[in-house]
Amino acid sequence: MSSKDYNTPDSISKYEDHINNTLIPNLKETADLRDKAYNLISEYLKLKVYIETIEDQNLAELKLRVDLGSDFYAHAKT
Repeated sequence: MSSKDYNTPDSISKYEDHINNTLIPNLKETADLRDKAYNLISEYLKLKVYIETIEDQNLAELKLRVDLGSDFYAHAKT
């Protein structure tokens, strides 16, 4: 066997450790950050639709239901 043989048990073990201890946690963290970004984008898109609806309808009065968190809603009126 040559010294460049990457299929040795020690070499495979090193790759497995790197994958399990570094790459997988980094992937999970990146996926979580991506999900947070998607959720934020979704909220902004909803807000954009609401603003466009208000502008298109020329509403003088507006009744809203605002999510205060944990699906707890409050009614608002302008």
